[in-house]
Amino acid sequence: MITGTIGNSKGDCYFPQVEALNEIHAEYPKATFILNTRDTSAWYNSVANHSMMNDRLALCNITGFPPTRRARKEDFIELYEAQISRIKSFVQTYPSHKLVEIQIDSDDSAQTMVDAFGGDINCWKQANTREDVRQKQIELQQRRRQKYAFQNSFTFENDQSLAGMKNITTMQGLIDYYRKQQEKENGDVTYLSEISVDEQLHSPTLVMGLPRMGTASLREFFSCIGLKTSNQFCSGHGGLRNLSTCSQIIQSNVMRGLPAFHETGDYEVYTQMGLEYISSAAEDSHDFCYFPQIEALEEIHAQYPDATFVLNTRNVFKWLESVNGHMDLAKRLALCNITGYLQTDVTSPSDLLLLYSLHEKRIKDFVEQNPSHRLVEIDIDSPDAGKVLVQKFGGDASCWGQKNTS
Repeated sequence: MITGTIGNSKGDCYFPQVEALNEIHAEYPKATFILNTRDTSAWYNSVANHSMMNDRLALCNITGFPPTRRARKEDFIELYEAQISRIKSFVQTYPSHKLVEIQIDSDDSAQTMVDAFGGDINCWKQANTREDVRQKQIELQQRRRQKYAFQNSFTFENDQSLAGMKNITTMQGLIDYYRKQQEKENGDVTYLSEISVDEQLHSPTLVMGLPRMGTASLREFFSCIGLKTSNQFCSGHGGLRNLSTCSQIIQSNVMRGLPAFHETGDYEVYTQMGLEYISSAAEDSHDFCYFPQIEALEEIHAQYPDATFVLNTRNVFKWLESVNGHMDLAKRLALCNITGYLQTDVTSPSDLLLLYSLHEKRIKDFVEQNPSHRLVEIDIDSPDAGKVLVQKFGGDASCWGQKNTS
């Protein structure tokens, strides 16, 4: 199934039962064809509510169904009816094939299968076609939309700690503001999770912070203490999809309705799930930008309901300096279509700060609502960072050393 866009589809979309009937017949001229159907409206409702399947089908270049972003219900019904007609006509043309038609929602479907293939009628059951399964998918999508719409309620005015920054218009101005604020404080403030040492942390461990938050250092630490650890690249490659980065594989899995970490490589620790590769204008669909720790929290929870979350943070003005100075990262983030972060070609320091604040709130709120997860918070700039990591995950403090955190 498709995982990209019309201009740049990074996944596969191919239906042999549509595109390769002649080739199938050439190899197996006496094959049995099963034409499985269901009520047309029930089929469309299932497609429309299953992991963006209607969008994915609309982007496929299926014979008789040109790719589009605006496919209507009528278009899908036409696709459905055309496929039924295609199979029946093909078998009529090549009667060496046997055609078994089954209406999967029918009370007689089990008997039809037994009559055609033998066996026990108790072997028949429906999977993923029940109303409760479909409703669960709908609720999942609704929860995602509700939980992550922070931008509709979060402003500088309703957070007094940020109110003094709403009139700042330049990156340097924001950095200067934070520097002055820090000078008013006495000593370094370290934010650490207070999980007791006898509390079990479950695998996998997922690093949930934003870019420039010490993911390279965290990867080195977890690898050093003997855990199978990924950074940007995942060795599973998405199987035959041949995708290189963890972010691409996870996005593809979510769009296909697969478990989020399917075919990533079964790591014990994922230190960099997000990826932003933006090289041109905001409207260019050929770039890639996806952060599972923002867009796929529900899917992560569905697969690993007790995973350990590491919320890696750092001093905000250091983070802003790092983002602004690292290979146009500020601009690339601005061009990403990140939930809660308006896509634009102009980098706003206040928007970056809002992204930082919203994401920290997002992760903490999610763990509060799903307490089966354990949250380890670590300030990577703190002199106690290594000590905290050893306390929570074991190993030697010498395994901690910062890399690429400037």
